[in-house]
Amino acid sequence: MRPSYLGKILLHWCDTCHVPVLSGVCGCGAATRKVGITPPGDARPAFPADCELVNRIFEDHFGAPLIPPGTIALLNKAP
Repeated sequence: MRPSYLGKILLHWCDTCHVPVLSGVCGCGAATRKVGITPPGDARPAFPADCELVNRIFEDHFGAPLIPPGTIALLNKAP
């Protein structure tokens, strides 16, 4: 059975401002690029506690963190 979700996933990224955008053009005027995201497309920013949790789990299982310090990460619900 296919998972159901309503509407298109309209997440884009501005490489100039380094922010998520919901359209093809950023407020700064730069063109954005589409971000591939799996349904349900409920992306949210990863806060410091989220990054610490993800990194702790990856270090326990794989011996190295997943999210490098100082980077922006988005989290999405798993399908």
